[in-house]
Amino acid sequence: MKWRALAIFSLLLLAITSFSTFYFYFNLSNQFELERKSSYEKQLRELDGLVSQSSAKLLTLADLVPSMSGMEAQLLTGNARNVTQAFDRHWQSLQLGAAVDMAQIYSANNELVQSWRLEDVDLPDPMLIRGYVQEVNKTEHPLTFLDCTNKCMQIALSPMLARDMSAGVIVLGTTLAAGIVNFKEVSGADVGILNVERRERMTAAEDARYIANWHVRVSALTSLEQNLSLLQSVSARKPSVDQLSAGREIFNGREFEIHLLPARNFSASGDAYFVLIDDITRSVSQIREVNRKNILVGVVGLILSESLLLLILWSPLSRLRRTAGVLPLLAQNDFEQIRNAVSRPLRKGRYRDEFDMLDDTLVTVSQQLETLQAEVAQRTAELSEANKLLGNLNEELDRKVKERTRQLLEAQDELVRKEKLAVLGQVAGSVGHELRNPLGVMSNAVYFLQTVLADADDSVKEYLSIIKNEITGSERIVSDLLDSVRIKPPHPEAVSVAELIEQSLRKCTVPPSVTVKLDIPATLPALRVDALQIHQVLRNLMSNGMEAMPEGGVLEIRAVADEAAKTVTLHVKDSGIGITPEQLGKLFQPLFTTKARGIGLGLVVVKNLTQANGGRVEVQSEPGKGTTFSITLPSEGPEGGGT
Repeated sequence: MKWRALAIFSLLLLAITSFSTFYFYFNLSNQFELERKSSYEKQLRELDGLVSQSSAKLLTLADLVPSMSGMEAQLLTGNARNVTQAFDRHWQSLQLGAAVDMAQIYSANNELVQSWRLEDVDLPDPMLIRGYVQEVNKTEHPLTFLDCTNKCMQIALSPMLARDMSAGVIVLGTTLAAGIVNFKEVSGADVGILNVERRERMTAAEDARYIANWHVRVSALTSLEQNLSLLQSVSARKPSVDQLSAGREIFNGREFEIHLLPARNFSASGDAYFVLIDDITRSVSQIREVNRKNILVGVVGLILSESLLLLILWSPLSRLRRTAGVLPLLAQNDFEQIRNAVSRPLRKGRYRDEFDMLDDTLVTVSQQLETLQAEVAQRTAELSEANKLLGNLNEELDRKVKERTRQLLEAQDELVRKEKLAVLGQVAGSVGHELRNPLGVMSNAVYFLQTVLADADDSVKEYLSIIKNEITGSERIVSDLLDSVRIKPPHPEAVSVAELIEQSLRKCTVPPSVTVKLDIPATLPALRVDALQIHQVLRNLMSNGMEAMPEGGVLEIRAVADEAAKTVTLHVKDSGIGITPEQLGKLFQPLFTTKARGIGLGLVVVKNLTQANGGRVEVQSEPGKGTTFSITLPSEGPEGGGT
């Protein structure tokens, strides 16, 4: 119990400590992200200001060119050579004092007069510049743009006016390399320019600045050696420059935040990127260090809290555990052991606590339960005796009810059977008198016709055969009807089983689709029965078996002797449709039939005649597989009676 309580409290403290540490870390990280976002936005503004400042400076210089010493007079002459010589005197001062890297003069007719540039600076695309020159000559308004086709260069175009007359256009350009250095001094972040180029356009000196995976050349980059290695390392993991739009990278144990900005965001022509690289290792390390301290403080606090909790709860929980340990003894009715386990000097007054009250209550409860147990045991013994007596009475009553119910059911069945037999007796007397004589006359007439019409055609013979079979069937029904209500006393005699079965088969019309199989051992003893009555029994069973196979099948007839019991059992089995369990219980009831023809007396006759000859009838059937009727009859002894 105490360990469980300590574990639960420890988990609670651990959850609180973990949550507070995570929450503090989350706030620090969120604050750091906000500061980084603010710093990034500030850097964007400074970069945009760098471009704008460079543009304004160039425009100011371009506006001053016509007023430089000797320029206005030469511009008025319109002589290209004189204009070139006049500007040559100022070109060096523009390079050194104003950081101008390229200059071009175009005439008022948009024709290039002369170009000036530093050795490592490429002139901008002539077609691009000519378009801007035409616009300036036409509008006489200066303009500026950023060209990043090769190196990112700020270009300014201004009309050259001499005595309020347009004498052409001056084009000045400066790279952003110097401005990039100033940007780092202001913002603290490294910045660079990446120009998209293919290797074949590069010189050997520029090859070291080429990042092959991205197909870019580093035109300018602060902290070149370190940051170029960083970009080369990042390009190995991110083969596309588009994957570097924004993210954090770890290089040489330091963490950097890298932002990639397309130059077109600053209205620049050409395919280039500005890259901002900020070393955030110190800030991230500070956050991690603060988080480690928070975790350490949380762990120390957790240990101290658990120690204090253990000190406070150890004694009470130990007493509670001792008390809880003896509670199962209540279920075992070991009350004396309970009192011995909790017995100790009782504390009084203010020194008593809830555990003392619990011990007192446990002792009182054990005494009350002990008294109650004795009373329950006495009552249980009394109830047991009463229940035993009541059980005996119930068993006797149940036996009598079942016996009386069985007697009533047997009496009811006997009454129903006698009523049916009485009705059958009345019907049989009338039918025997009214039908037997006409059937005999009809049978004689058919016999006469078959004799005198021996040469008749097949159809006549077929109809006479049908009439004869129907008369035979009707005579059998009449015989069954009479035999079901009055059984003549049998005249037992020794009868061969094989001959009895053979004669019965001859009296039956076996359909062509039915195959008869006989299994009559030659050593069978003779039966001691009334041959005519058993002949009728077998004929009824064989006829029923054939009628149960309208689609054809196999009729098996076999005989088995039991020498000890001096009986022979005849089995008549068909492969027909079978009989359901519900129908099996009604098979030997008068007037019950499962066939479209007949009146349900054939099996009644079978049972009556078999029992009259000292035998018994049994039936087994399975729907869809066939039915087997077994009649067991008394035999003469071991003498052979079959073939």
